[in-house]
Amino acid sequence: MISVVIPAYNGSELLAQYLPVLIGALESSKIVYEVIIVDDGSEKMLEVTQPKTRVVRLDRNSGFSIACNSGAKESKYPVLFFLNTDVKVTPHFIEPLLAHLSDPKVFAVAPRILIPDENNFDEAVTSGRLRGSHLLLKIGSKKPPTGPTEILYACGAALLVARDKFWEIGGFDELYKPFYMDDLDLCYQAWKRGYRVIYEPKSAVYHLHSKTIKSYRKRSYIQSIDIRNQYLFRWKNFTDPWLVFLMVLELFTLKLINPNPTEWSGFVKALGRLKEVLARHRELKKHYKLTDKEVFAHFKTLNETT
Repeated sequence: MISVVIPAYNGSELLAQYLPVLIGALESSKIVYEVIIVDDGSEKMLEVTQPKTRVVRLDRNSGFSIACNSGAKESKYPVLFFLNTDVKVTPHFIEPLLAHLSDPKVFAVAPRILIPDENNFDEAVTSGRLRGSHLLLKIGSKKPPTGPTEILYACGAALLVARDKFWEIGGFDELYKPFYMDDLDLCYQAWKRGYRVIYEPKSAVYHLHSKTIKSYRKRSYIQSIDIRNQYLFRWKNFTDPWLVFLMVLELFTLKLINPNPTEWSGFVKALGRLKEVLARHRELKKHYKLTDKEVFAHFKTLNETT
């Protein structure tokens, strides 16, 4: 049994294209399902007439994390599948993903997420390494895995997770609203608690990458939010003493010599939430089973093949 949660802002055309494809795939799988569309304060109210589909309406545009959490709260089945409006699923995409949830150590599962405009580049293969206290994400691989593989995080465009584990983490952290790094944060929290995140290449979807955000947000705003959230992620999640030391050191050195106004804009925005993020940092430490170093050790081989 599965609840599909689709956050939507002004996405009527995309829903008209891809929702029937989703319903068809779910019907053919013979599983019990529901589809929850979260109308995230669209300028024109979204109307949906597909079977087993209902709409949850938010009063104003609140962003990815709030929309997803709102939909998850309304769900009635034990498995959640978060899906962007600009994602087209393929037949039988769901079965290979669901199979992994029988392992109690698996937190989330990601299908292949192919970008048609980029020669079907697969953005679901995620890993990362540290340079100083900075997280260098790696998206995609020159040699995509042919079997199930541990990844750093499952992209929120198409992410399967057991509902009880999702709420154990606390859902998507609304600290990052309106968008970006919510999915990375969710999965990194799971890794530090001893769970695993899996890439399953037998399942595939197609993604018109970030079309929904770029259609109504200025580039400079998107960049500043991205930079802000990078700071918030590190301040919230990194607990290894050497990483904390480097974060403090880089805070007082790099900022003094970096003239980039967009970087400074993101940094100032992050400082405005410093008290809130440090409170989370202190509270979450008691739940961790792995150090930051131990988490990144999982992706050493994957990093070498990207």
